[in-house]
Amino acid sequence: MVKDIGKFLGYFFIIIGCIQLILIFINVKISGDINIQFSFLLNFMAGYYLYNHNVKARKIVMIFMGVMIIVQFFAFIYFTINGIPHGSHVRLFGVEISNFVNFKFVPIIFLFSIIFPVIPFSLLLSRKAIKEFSDDIIDGIKK
Repeated sequence: MVKDIGKFLGYFFIIIGCIQLILIFINVKISGDINIQFSFLLNFMAGYYLYNHNVKARKIVMIFMGVMIIVQFFAFIYFTINGIPHGSHVRLFGVEISNFVNFKFVPIIFLFSIIFPVIPFSLLLSRKAIKEFSDDIIDGIKK
């Protein structure tokens, strides 16, 4: 088990942000299109605040990750039933994958991409995280 959930998720979000930043440059090389997504900044901010055990950040990240899980699940259901529209462009982490992946596999990609929000959501929902983030409030009051 993870010793310090806040620090672990802080590193998790910072690494995800770095990967997104690298994928911006990879997308330019692959497709020739500049597609700058500033979500890497949100990941850096979430990582910083979770690393420092900010209670509000924990709640915001939990809500956002819960919404992402629901949206990705419904996208999986929708694309499984209706399929992907012809001529659409599919992006995964900002990189266009329409040219590399067969469209019949896109719903499966949505299903597996649910893993990314489930990790922080489930860790932040645990009793250990609740105790870890609330202890910092009590320590802050005592100081």
